Amino acid sequence: MLSKALYQRSLQRHALLMPMQRGIRVNAEKHYIEPADGLDDLIKHMDETKPVYSCLYFTAKWNPACHKIEPDYERLCREYPHFNHIRVDCDAQPKVKLYFDARVEPQFIVLVNGGEIYR
Repeated sequence: MLSKALYQRSLQRHALLMPMQRGIRVNAEKHYIEPADGLDDLIKHMDETKPVYSCLYFTAKWNPACHKIEPDYERLCREYPHFNHIRVDCDAQPKVKLYFDARVEPQFIVLVNGGEIYR
């Protein structure tokens, strides 16, 4: 597992690099990223960074179950920093939801080297 200092440096490096990618928002204090402009930008980000482990979390603002598990998701992001955590707001990013065939919210999809292994 990564040391805390190494993880913090990684977050700082990503925070410096991410503004150049117009379609990805970095939430460094909560340890996840969000696609801002759509599916193409998310795929481009994943192609450029080539994360080994990714966890996609599909959420909706109107869903009470999503609000209930939000603190648990944030804790998950802190406890597993070696994962590339991606939070997708299904109302704002319907194309991302359709691409990954996320039919319900909340839903988690785990990817290894870009391939789905668990839903």
